[in-house]
Amino acid sequence: MAGSYTQRGQSPAGENNPCYMTDLTGVPKTGYWNTCILGEYPANSGTPVAGANVLANCTGYAQGRILESYCEITGYDPSSTNTHPFVALHGNALEWFSTAQTVDLQVSTTPTNGSIICWGEGTDPDSVFGHVGFVEEVIDENTIVTSESGWGGIAGQDWIRQNRVWNGSNWIGDIATMGGYTFQGFIVNPADPDTPYPPTPPKPKKKKKSKWIYYLRNPRLY
Repeated sequence: MAGSYTQRGQSPAGENNPCYMTDLTGVPKTGYWNTCILGEYPANSGTPVAGANVLANCTGYAQGRILESYCEITGYDPSSTNTHPFVALHGNALEWFSTAQTVDLQVSTTPTNGSIICWGEGTDPDSVFGHVGFVEEVIDENTIVTSESGWGGIAGQDWIRQNRVWNGSNWIGDIATMGGYTFQGFIVNPADPDTPYPPTPPKPKKKKKSKWIYYLRNPRLY
């Protein structure tokens, strides 16, 4: 990437990190930058995770993680502008890949560090909402390391980090929750091509004065 970020090795639960906190208004503000719905852990408890209330939920975590990495790389502060590049990514996970394109986020079928991996609806009745995760590291073209969350917790947790391997049609991992999901692609982290958000307009170039005009106006110096 055009910058670097610290790979996340544990759940953000309890951190009170604004990237993983929401007040459900859909508008970032100081202390609450996430625009996704509340998570729930354990399953059907109705209790969000303290200090990271978008857990356990794949969308809340994925938005928080790409925002966290983006801010670390670029120094961007959502509280200073009341917005960030990923505010539109708050619906069901299966909608993220198409939504990203409507808000001019770059998408790809090739994994890149710091990107979001997207799955759509599959044949499994439990896959109707899709799934998203964050690419912590690209080992090679067929192996990536992801960090993910899921509604009610993944494998009994509110967060998990795992290796995923490309099998020719999907990125499979060591958890069973991916059955029935269809791989869509990756949403590229805007910090990857070093594209600031919002874009900074180029400064107008100053016109150089002709030497002849300078000499005419300053004949003693000629």
